Parts: sequence; structure tokens; C-alpha cells
Amino acid sequence: MKKERQLRILYTLLSYKKLNVDVITKAYDISRKTWERDFEDINLFLSKKGQFRIIEKNNSIHFIGSDINLLEQLQLDDSFLLKEERLIYIFMILLRDLHIAKSQLIDDLDVSMKILENDINELRNIFIQNEANLSIDSRGIKISNIQKDKEIKILIDIIIKHLSLKQVYSILKLNSIEKLFSSYIYKSLEKKYNISIYNKIFIWTLEHASNQYNISNYEIIILSIKITLWLNHPNNKELMIAIVSLNNQRDFYELVKKIYCTEKLKLFTINHYSNNNFNEEIDLFTEYLNKQIKKLFKSNINLNKDIQKRIKDHIKSNLDSTNIDEIILAEYNRNLSQYINTYTELWKVIKDCVAKFFNDSKVLKLIQYEIFIHILVWFDTYIYELEINILTICIGGMGQSAMIKNHLASMYRNAKIENIAFSNINKQVLKRYDIIISAVDISEFKIENFILMPLILILKSKNEIHKVITETIYKNLLGGKMQNQILKKENILINQKAKDKNEAILQCANLLKSQGYIEDEYINSMIEREKKFSVYIGNYLAIPHGLDQKGVIKDGIVVIHYKEPIDYDSNPVNFFIGIAAKSNNHMDILSNIAEKMMELDFVEELIKNPSEERILEEFNF
Repeated sequence: MKKERQLRILYTLLSYKKLNVDVITKAYDISRKTWERDFEDINLFLSKKGQFRIIEKNNSIHFIGSDINLLEQLQLDDSFLLKEERLIYIFMILLRDLHIAKSQLIDDLDVSMKILENDINELRNIFIQNEANLSIDSRGIKISNIQKDKEIKILIDIIIKHLSLKQVYSILKLNSIEKLFSSYIYKSLEKKYNISIYNKIFIWTLEHASNQYNISNYEIIILSIKITLWLNHPNNKELMIAIVSLNNQRDFYELVKKIYCTEKLKLFTINHYSNNNFNEEIDLFTEYLNKQIKKLFKSNINLNKDIQKRIKDHIKSNLDSTNIDEIILAEYNRNLSQYINTYTELWKVIKDCVAKFFNDSKVLKLIQYEIFIHILVWFDTYIYELEINILTICIGGMGQSAMIKNHLASMYRNAKIENIAFSNINKQVLKRYDIIISAVDISEFKIENFILMPLILILKSKNEIHKVITETIYKNLLGGKMQNQILKKENILINQKAKDKNEAILQCANLLKSQGYIEDEYINSMIEREKKFSVYIGNYLAIPHGLDQKGVIKDGIVVIHYKEPIDYDSNPVNFFIGIAAKSNNHMDILSNIAEKMMELDFVEELIKNPSEERILEEFNF
């Protein structure tokens, strides 16, 4: 197999095992017909190497066989050098002879003049980036004596390009520097740069970094390559001798701090990842992201400490990455497109937040995709553990409904799941539940949190029912309809009238009932509670509630504002806040209300300028 593109495609497949055909054709800028020819050529090449092949199934390409065996065979083959290895070869010839004829390079590398000229132009660009001069004429190329600093930097740039092709997976699988190059190139590098020392430098750097910092394997590989090559600088001669004879990681890290290198490498040392400014910026980003997500979901969701830590660790690992894997980005774009369409609002928040803080990062898109994945996984777990009220409805009788109830109970351990016959439902009953799953259409009740799903589909696929429930809850959260069903806009009444405190308490009770929080038994309990104990708090506020939990369906809070104060045992009251509680879910909101209502100036101003929106914003926690 002489086509370089085909070998690059093969390395890509070895790294990812499975890739969509469209991703391959786009990454290598080839037509489907060209890919079909490459597919045949690659399989012909593989058949000569052993029990290896690639297959196409459902528009995806799979590699079949032992990847490590094939990788090792590829490294032993000096008959064909990849472009980056050709650049290393040309560079090392120039370091030795200062000039070389194009005709000699064509014979040595067994390539066409067109390929050679492309290689030379790429090498010249690397020279220019490192402020070095490479002269080209019709006969050949030449350099002047080059400073050691620039020599090392140029070689590092070429090797990084080569390692980017091999991918992290292949590098880690091969597990030693001699297997990352063809035999001839490795021997040349070893003779001039003692490159085999990389093996222990990588292990020690990996051990040190994994214990203390969040750095990707790729970044550790690159850092190890840079240390290996900079040890060849004359200023590091004694350090090289010391590290060659060294046998432990602790002393290595102390020694490598003394290495002479350019500023570029100093910025890439492990200490960079513990920089306070770097960490502060990530903390500010995570705080801002959480604030924007909380705003998106009407204060219903906060990112917990665990997901915030995972996001911070991920950014620390990837923000300074020098490698942008276009294949990974293409796969993310393809595989996540359906989720981006479903969770468009969440994607936009994440995308905007990342761009606001890290717009100059080369891995901006990668960070956006991967934070989106982290949050989707967290949100999925959040749904499984959510304390929600689910109602199941079947037309076939309570037996079918109970079957669905038990099926859902095995999935959502914290959910309260009830079943009801179709003949017994009404809008008042339906309003009590966060999610309603029915095998029969009940759209005439105009319930937004209703999921119509046939019985067989509910029982057949847990993944499918979970997907639908998750998407329904997501939409409800966006609209503020999942505010723990405690305080929401329709729970607030403004500028009401009541002749006395008893009528005001009864109005709170009736509002709680109409919103599906309580039954009649709790209304009587609220009235009895007032007879025994005053519910007046002070600062124009009363908080009526029952004697116990009897008659409470689920936690709820209602707020009623009276334009004219109600006489409560000679105390003026403009706000009655009714409570129904079966758990402590209401305590955050109630504590927030109590704290705000302690400020008399705030209360008096709110009495004069009330609104459902303002009360919701001020009191929700």
C-alpha cells in the first residue's frame, strides 16, 4: 500500500476502532467513490499482514483484528515513510551536510517531485515559524549553521506533527518511543538525540502529573518529548548524564526543574497547571455557567459540587492542549447533533459561556462539546434521582396501570408513582402530578406534562421511556413548571380582598387545593391550627398551615397579597403565605421569604408595588 492517505486512514481507524464513513471522507477530503477504492486497497494491504481487515456496516467502518500486532508490524516497515518522517529525514540530512540535492532526496525517499516539493515547502514553513532560514532553488535545499535552540524547536514541531497522526491510543498501546517511528528514523534519532530516554521520562511525568494535576495523556506525551529533546542542549549536558543514570521519579522531578529551555517550554511545565490565576479563571467560569443554567431553568436546577468539579478538572486538562483532533470534533458534531436539537437552549448557554471566558483557546469547540456531554450525563442522573410525582393511566384497567407503575418504580427510586383508571381522571386530579404517562390519549384535558405512550413501548424499552420522560422534564424546567411544584407564578395572587383573617386563611387553603397540593382534610386542619395557635409572624405577614400532614398531597406554597391590610388580632397583615408540607422541600423558599420579610423597608415597598413576577423572583431560592 503506497498511498500515504490510505495509511493515515488506517492509523485513524486503529485509534478509534469505529468511524462513520462520512467523517472519514470529510476528514480526508475525498469522494465516496475514492473511499471505496481506498477501502479495497487497505483490505488488500491488511490481508498480506495477517488476520486483519476493515468492514463497513450501517455506514460505519470497523477495524477487525489485533491492533497492537498490526501497529508493531507497521513500525518495522521502512519501505514507506509518512510525510512527517520524511521531514525528519530531510532535516537531519541538512543538519549533517547543510545542503542536499532534490534528486538525491527523490531517490532516498522514493517519492515524486511533486510530493517532495510539498514536503520541502512544509519544512520551510516550520523553519519560518522558528525564525530560521531554509533556502530552496531548482537543484536542492540548504541551511546555514543553525543554533541549537532553533534546531531543537524545529525537531519538536515535526515530531509533534508525527505523534498527532499516530494518536494517543496508538502511542500508549505501543508503549515505547522506538515503536513510534520506522526503524531507520528511530535509529537516526537515537544516535543523535538519545531519544530512548523518553520512555522513562514519560512514565515519571505521567506518575507525577496523575497524582497532582489534571493533564491529558496527550499533553504528558508532548511534555515528555520536549524534555527529552531539550536535554540534548549543551547547557543540559550534566543534567542529561544525571537523568540517564537516575532510577526514581522523585529525584527526576527535582532535576528537571533545572532544565535549560526556551520560554515556550517553561510555560508548558507542570507548575503551570497549579497557577492561581489559571484556577481562578476556571472557578469564575464554573460559577458563571452555574448562574446561567440556574437562570435558564428558572432557578429550578443548580449544578452540584460533583459536576462543577468534573467540569473544572476537564477544563484544566484540555484548555492548553496543543492538539485539536478534527476526527473527534467531527464525531462529536455527528453524534451530538440530535441532543443539541433537543436541548438547544442548554447547548446555547454552554456555548456562550465557554466563548465568553475561553474565546482565544484553540480547543474552544472541544471544550464546548465535552462540557455539554458532562452536563447531559449529570442531568440524566439527576432525572433518575428526582423526587417527582408520576401518574400512570390505562384504559385496560388497574392491572395494566399497576404493571406500568412497578416498571417505572424500578427506574426512578425517589419518585412517587401512582396509577389510576381512565374512568376516574379529571383535570383536578391530573394537576397534582409532575409527569402523566398514559396509554390512552387524554389531550382534551390540555395537560402539558402528558406523555402518550402505548403500553407495549413502555414495558419494552426502559431507555426509550426514560428518554421521553427526561425530555418532558427538561421542557417543564425551561418553562418553570417543575419548580419542585412549590412556588410558581399561578400560586401567587395580587390585590385580593378578605373581610377578616379567617376568610384570608380559607382563601389560602382553597388556592392550595386548586393547585393540587391538598385535600379537604387539610383545609379543616388549617382552620383548627388558627384556633389553637396564631400564625401571625410580624411585619405584615401571616403563614397559615395545618396541624399535621394529613390531607397533604405534595409540598406547596401559595402567596396572597391584600391591597388593604387584614386585621389580625389588631395587627395589619398584607401577605398571607399558605403552606402544605410532606417533607423539607419547602424550607429553602420559606427561609428565604422569612429573611426578606425581616426587612421592614422591603416589605412596605413590596406592599405598594407587588407583582407575581417580582414575588416569584424575590422569594424563590
